[in-house]
Amino acid sequence: MKLIVLLIFAAVLGYMGWSLYLLVADTGKSKSLVRTLTMRVALSLLLFMLLYVAWYFGLIKPTLP
Repeated sequence: MKLIVLLIFAAVLGYMGWSLYLLVADTGKSKSLVRTLTMRVALSLLLFMLLYVAWYFGLIKPTLP
């Protein structure tokens, strides 16, 4: 479970970096910036839903301070 969460989080960060690169380097004629930002949002939502489902089924538990 931890590996899946880390992989999705790394993918979100990767898409965020790629989007920043496209924002700076792209001339604005392609839609690749929109696609990368869409993928970042979709992966973030997937990660949130995965964590919620894992919590709901008891696969992960919140820690108390």
